[in-house]
Amino acid sequence: ERIPDKRVRQAFMYGVDRQALMDVILQGRGRLVHQTVIGPEWAQYDDLNTYAYDPERAKALLADAGWDASRTLELLWEQGVQAIELAAPVFQQQMAEIGVQITLTPLDEEAFEKRVIEDMDFDLAWFG
Repeated sequence: ERIPDKRVRQAFMYGVDRQALMDVILQGRGRLVHQTVIGPEWAQYDDLNTYAYDPERAKALLADAGWDASRTLELLWEQGVQAIELAAPVFQQQMAEIGVQITLTPLDEEAFEKRVIEDMDFDLAWFG
């Protein structure tokens, strides 16, 4: 079942302390970006919502969207990406703090590609 309500997606963004994940997991060797274009300044937007960490706002958005706190989502990723292996449990905890239950499912390459690319059978997938 897909989640069409954008308030849920926005809540996920507000509910994750992405800068802390970068600082701890990548030990400061990274840069938090807010768009898919990383390149020349003229190709970037400067008016995007940066979704600063705000768990209270995340909880309010979930409440407004009627989020079922008993629902569990599955997060898939391809095994072997150290940063994801370290960050996934932190993400899981941060989501739990806003009322979203996450099951962690690392998969080998073949199983990941089958579920995510071929079957499109996933709630959340982490690419990295």
